[in-house]
Amino acid sequence: MTRKNDKKRMTYGLPAEISAGKTILRIMNQNGCILEGEYQVENYTQTMICLKVSWGGICFQGNDFLIEQMDGTLFSFTGQIESIIYQA
Repeated sequence: MTRKNDKKRMTYGLPAEISAGKTILRIMNQNGCILEGEYQVENYTQTMICLKVSWGGICFQGNDFLIEQMDGTLFSFTGQIESIIYQA
């Protein structure tokens, strides 16, 4: 009987899909973010944005978040980013 390893490979602290360019994440001097790739918004407040993506999830915590663009494969917002949490 073999056990399947559920851990996803991380590269330099990032999920492999981001490192390989399947999901493009651009942080703009802690003042906003652009995510390119498939996503689904799971939670949105002025202090937290959580997105479901192909490799798991990503949550941004901070202040004054405002979604600027949300279409097909592009998501962008402004606000002060204090932390980013990757979820496998």
